[in-house]
Amino acid sequence: MDVSRLVAVAASKHSHGIAKSSARVHHAIWADANRMSASQRKPPAISRLKNRRRLIGNCSPAEPDNRAKLRFLYRLGQKAEIKDITKKTHDFGTKVADQSARISFIENEVDRLEQYPRKYNVEIHGIKETDDEDLRGVLGSLANKLKLMVPRPEEFEAVHRVKARSNAVAPILVRFTRDKWLEQRTFLRNEKIFVNENLTACTKHLYWLTKNRAAANQYRFVCVRNGKIYAKKEEGMSLIRFKCEADLSKIGGIDD
Repeated sequence: MDVSRLVAVAASKHSHGIAKSSARVHHAIWADANRMSASQRKPPAISRLKNRRRLIGNCSPAEPDNRAKLRFLYRLGQKAEIKDITKKTHDFGTKVADQSARISFIENEVDRLEQYPRKYNVEIHGIKETDDEDLRGVLGSLANKLKLMVPRPEEFEAVHRVKARSNAVAPILVRFTRDKWLEQRTFLRNEKIFVNENLTACTKHLYWLTKNRAAANQYRFVCVRNGKIYAKKEEGMSLIRFKCEADLSKIGGIDD
């Protein structure tokens, strides 16, 4: 083969190689363009999530397990959040308990201050009201039954009826030196006339609760002295003082 033909063959092969290379480059450029176009059509967030998922999924065995790490961090975050919520709940409960104790203390103080001016008052229950009644005369009759001296008019600071519940007989409220009347009041029980200390609404309610709790636990004695409530189970035992509803646990055993 002559030299000119060899040159022609070599040139032809060189041109064919260049064409094949050019075709591969062209194909790669179009593929990249298509991939770029597809990625541009997807929202960035979705692309990022897929990329992260691909990275985690493609971890080689030699690398740390990133998925396990992510799960660990997630659980760690949950535990920290639960711990924070638990602490806040505990702190809130402590504040509520403190406020409740403070409110209870204030209520007891208010009741004590309201009870103090009543220390010379008695309530007389069971005497029916009549038209134009003479309450001082009624008290004179009661004094005779109690075997006490009839109080002089100047000894009374106040004598009047007080409002009663619905159809109940309105009690008579008397302010005077009352101790002898309270000591002798048992003489009137057969007549269903009762001479009691003048208590605040709060103390009356506590007295009612104490009597119910005492009866349920076989306590024989419940009494009020100078606005203070006491109970004892048997004769000769020490008196138990009740200042608030929480003190009912001193009797114990029966829930309200």
